[in-house]
Amino acid sequence: MKRSFLASTAAAVFVLTGCSSGTKTVSEAQPTTSAISPEAVVFSWQQVYSDKLSQFRSSADFVSGPNGSMFDLYDLTGDGVPELVISPSTESDSACDIYTAAGSSAVKIGSTGSKGIMGYIPAQNVECFHYQGKNFELSEYFKIEDNSLVTLKKFYNNKSSASSGGRMKYEVDNSPVKIAEYERLLKGFTDDTELEIGRKFSFSDAAENYALHYSESWGAVLTETEKEFYSSVLTELLNEGEADAAYELCDIDGDNVPELIYSTGTFAGAQCRVYHLDGLSISLTVDIASYNGRIGFDPENKVCFDGSAHPSETYSADGTKHTDITPSASTVLCGRKFLLREGSLTEAFR
Repeated sequence: MKRSFLASTAAAVFVLTGCSSGTKTVSEAQPTTSAISPEAVVFSWQQVYSDKLSQFRSSADFVSGPNGSMFDLYDLTGDGVPELVISPSTESDSACDIYTAAGSSAVKIGSTGSKGIMGYIPAQNVECFHYQGKNFELSEYFKIEDNSLVTLKKFYNNKSSASSGGRMKYEVDNSPVKIAEYERLLKGFTDDTELEIGRKFSFSDAAENYALHYSESWGAVLTETEKEFYSSVLTELLNEGEADAAYELCDIDGDNVPELIYSTGTFAGAQCRVYHLDGLSISLTVDIASYNGRIGFDPENKVCFDGSAHPSETYSADGTKHTDITPSASTVLCGRKFLLREGSLTEAFR
């Protein structure tokens, strides 16, 4: 299959062509060099969250190992400043703790989620929680107001008990409702795509450094020409029409110019495509099988992988495949930071 990407600014005009596998290159582009290193970008919240992460790492709540503690940075309020979300573990009763930076302190907003994951609906700026027990389901939707989680709606049903002869119940805000009303109210939330928040960065020096000093810095680091490259590719990918598509910028090779990671969705068989910008060209270097729509990135070895617990292959940003590099304990799960929508094409570098 042949794809074409076209971008034009005063500084660059480029076209990308090629099939869906292998390396595609773009010619006729002017060299682009990021003006500054991400680590030179300073935000007031960085030290606040660094202190909180160190505090949590030394607490009794910290759990080591592959199913242990992880964290996330995500702007849950829409004010341009990320919140810190700490996921203690993947146990069913493990809720995410949400913090925001206020001056020199990390203020706890609240806790929600299950199995170390909480939901977030970008289109509505709404946080959510889902739990499936034995023969029942719970969902709760929140807004963050005045640094607190405020409940919007709570849903309960036991429809799975019908097969065993149980009487079905549908409740909204602890009051019984008819199934049609239940579904109507729930649809107001579920019509929009939800992101999973909480388990993105491992607790390791390299992953923490990447989270605090790289992941939120691209708006200040990238040149206008580089932003045009990425925006043009994203516009073309938007036209492919994948309903659950998402993307993210992630500096896999450590050259201070991030790769573009495009996630086709969270369905079985979804892929992540890695686009590499080297200053003279932009190229689709590799398609990687995703895990829940994301791939893993190892900031120590500077490779990416399929996101599974024991990947057999890793890849460099230029598409080189490795069978002799085992990912370290430093993990960043990437690919689904921003949903690919008409109004979100520049969110990664705003």
